[in-house]
Amino acid sequence: MSLTITIPIKAAPKEIEEAIARNQRILETYPIIVVDRQGGDVFKTMKNATYFKLDSSFWDARRFALERVETTYVLCLDIDTVLPENYVKEAILKLETHPDIACIALDYEAPYAQQHLAFGTSVWRTKQLREWYDWSPPKGGLCECVYMWSKMKTLGLQVSTLEMKAVHLKIKQEPKVTRTTTPPKIPSPHAHPQLRNKTHKHIILRG
Repeated sequence: MSLTITIPIKAAPKEIEEAIARNQRILETYPIIVVDRQGGDVFKTMKNATYFKLDSSFWDARRFALERVETTYVLCLDIDTVLPENYVKEAILKLETHPDIACIALDYEAPYAQQHLAFGTSVWRTKQLREWYDWSPPKGGLCECVYMWSKMKTLGLQVSTLEMKAVHLKIKQEPKVTRTTTPPKIPSPHAHPQLRNKTHKHIILRG
């Protein structure tokens, strides 16, 4: 296998079984490393999963899994994310043919679109990500995604995407709210003008 899936679990969402079912083809195709703090016991019975129970932060679990990857490529998958079935194969192909691209990632479908690509969908060259991944909060107040994309920019590398979207299952936990007044405008922590690109197929992150 050329790719390993890493899944850190801080606290498994109630949709974990749905996420596994909808990602079934991808999860059955590649080896999986799961680092579970709480709620991911379902992975213990998966034949192609290596399961670790670890009381750690999310970012330390991400690094713990990454250090145990033995394949050329790695998919950093968040447990509340559903990927298109052909995404991994197309991402690997793009990385193989574009050495100037650091990783491939997707944004989410509406209404959970972030206006930037999500780290929990990203496919990387394993050796490079081991060297680069150093995120932990607060990191200047930037989320994991924006921090890593900004870091790639400083290295003169590209973060690219494909013509598809991921699904974020957390949208099911957000009840609809009827507003009678106009809510105040609150700056989003994900809003990062240097990382927005709505017209190109991939985001060019060069200094």
